[in-house]
Amino acid sequence: MQSGRGQAPPLQTPELFSQPPLGNDAKHVPQRGWFRDDALKIFNELTAYSKTMMLLSTYSAFLQWMQEHLLVCPSRKYLHIDCPGCGFQRSCMAILRGDLPGSLALYPATIPIFMLLLLTALHLKYQFPFGAVAIKYFQVIVAIVIVVFYIYKIIHLKIAD
Repeated sequence: MQSGRGQAPPLQTPELFSQPPLGNDAKHVPQRGWFRDDALKIFNELTAYSKTMMLLSTYSAFLQWMQEHLLVCPSRKYLHIDCPGCGFQRSCMAILRGDLPGSLALYPATIPIFMLLLLTALHLKYQFPFGAVAIKYFQVIVAIVIVVFYIYKIIHLKIAD
């Protein structure tokens, strides 16, 4: 087909980037198009790697910012006595850093609180038959853990300055 006046010739893809023909036989012999497939595969892997690194650096920066901007407990600031919730923020930060033993040492009720929140969210979504009762019992368990740990802090750790 000849191009007429004012018409551009049809574009042809270079053979280097053309797709190899696929036949009905079980063998697939890559021809000149293999470069494109491998280049795209490598590009996709590098893109995923760079996105992962960017997310990790953003997450790390977020954790650093959160660590520098923790709220001050009013009870601790004005009365110089720890409240039953003191240590929860630091415990949450330890969980976000992946330090589970450190989180439990700072505030043992953090994990049960997160489990209670998860159970509540799942119950709201799926309407478990005994979900409301389970949530009530779990709230009691969380309250007991908080009170027992607070009594432990009062007796053994001398929480007042």
